[in-house]
Amino acid sequence: MAEECIVNAKFIMPSFSIFSSELGQEQIFVNQVKKFKQDKLIAILSGIPLFLLAYHKEAFWDEMIND
Repeated sequence: MAEECIVNAKFIMPSFSIFSSELGQEQIFVNQVKKFKQDKLIAILSGIPLFLLAYHKEAFWDEMIND
């Protein structure tokens, strides 16, 4: 998951509780600035998954992970 990679430099699928508490938009932005600004690069992420998770919560997360 790109958010986990940007924030924590890990290529793993986090649990819903970690995603919702540690990988929010502010954390993603702060880490993008730290990691990419010096190279004048930025990682572009779609906001749609965050919107769907905010609306459908953990049930949606579980459904997407298991399918």
